[in-house]
Amino acid sequence: MSATLTIEVFDRTPAIFNRLLQLLSGAELNKAVGFTAQETVRSHLGTIEQDSEHHEHHGLGGDSIGGERTHFYEQAAQHTNFTSDDSAAIVGIAKTGMAQRYYGGPIDPVNVTWLTIPNTAEAYGHRASEFDLSFVKFHDNLAALFLRGEKRVKGEPLNPYFWLKKHVDQEPDPTVLPTQDKIREDVREALTDYFSTIRE
Repeated sequence: MSATLTIEVFDRTPAIFNRLLQLLSGAELNKAVGFTAQETVRSHLGTIEQDSEHHEHHGLGGDSIGGERTHFYEQAAQHTNFTSDDSAAIVGIAKTGMAQRYYGGPIDPVNVTWLTIPNTAEAYGHRASEFDLSFVKFHDNLAALFLRGEKRVKGEPLNPYFWLKKHVDQEPDPTVLPTQDKIREDVREALTDYFSTIRE
């Protein structure tokens, strides 16, 4: 999936747009729309960066594994920009993984055999190659990487550093972006303020 997530901004509130189009070109108006939408998205990502809901790291079994934050959403905010012309304004987030989080869907390994899924706080945010690990295969679509030399205590559940799979399906998470209603609300407010300013 593309590394860039694009959001086309739709807001054609006639009372505002029709008045402003008497004073501005379509390109100028959409530039204002795009900038406002960009800032709304950046602000939303900044809020997510600080919350706990989007930073619950889970292993394959769904248990929370802890782990340090990778500041993914802060980086996504830094890579959020807009383009505009006389017909549209589009916000883009050029951060690998952002579209996958928003839309969800299948994930398959590329140029490797397995997907690595962190299963410990120490593993989260790191590559498997950074550790001295041993490989154990359970079946065609499931294997694991254990810390080399670590002995399993009988009766305790398996606790590998990484689970390995050849395919996973990720659930979509629309909460990583502001809603269209929120974007429209901010755009309307900004344009209304701007219209009031240029009339003075």
